[in-house]
Amino acid sequence: MMPEIKMIDYMVSYQNHPTFKNSKKSPVRFFTTIDRNKFVLSPPLYENCKECKRYVTVENRHCSVCKNCPSRDGLAVKHCGLCSRCVPEKYQHCKKCNTCSFKNRCHSNSKDGKD
Repeated sequence: MMPEIKMIDYMVSYQNHPTFKNSKKSPVRFFTTIDRNKFVLSPPLYENCKECKRYVTVENRHCSVCKNCPSRDGLAVKHCGLCSRCVPEKYQHCKKCNTCSFKNRCHSNSKDGKD
């Protein structure tokens, strides 16, 4: 059986690449089968989560419901009880399509796309 691959919070930043050095896109992350608590990441960008027993970005807050530090892109997240998962903080739950997304971006088959 293949070991589970998990993402570590270390973010790659580009200093000398003309396309990516000022990029607003999702950061590059590493995925590994090595236990994540083996990676020691330095402050001030990272801190140790006592509950997860691993280093995470300072923006990545522990969710007591999911029992994880769930951010995948370094942005803040919140737990949605209706979706039973953590979602980006700027998302809202849509009652019509029963999922979280940006405000007024419904994923149902409606023509106007609003909730």
